[in-house]
Amino acid sequence: MTTPPPPQTIEQLQQRFRELQRLQVAAETRKEGALARLQQVQADARSLFGTDDVAVLTDQLAAMKAKNEQSRAAYQSALDVIERELTAVERDLRPPTA
Repeated sequence: MTTPPPPQTIEQLQQRFRELQRLQVAAETRKEGALARLQQVQADARSLFGTDDVAVLTDQLAAMKAKNEQSRAAYQSALDVIERELTAVERDLRPPTA
């Protein structure tokens, strides 16, 4: 069984109250700041992506990644073709060896 805390003086209780009040004000300030940032991020998302719905944004991100991968693969393929053609041209232009 836990022992109850020792009795505190009025001054100690007032100090505890002031400290808790200070912590409450700080927490409320952080909450207001976080809400303001959230609202700004949501507005930015609506402006840039047409929505602030996380599920829709997640789907949009997946689609963007897929498109990016397709573009990357096409770029790699085009570079591979250029490299093969360049190698063939260099081979055709090489002087015959005797």
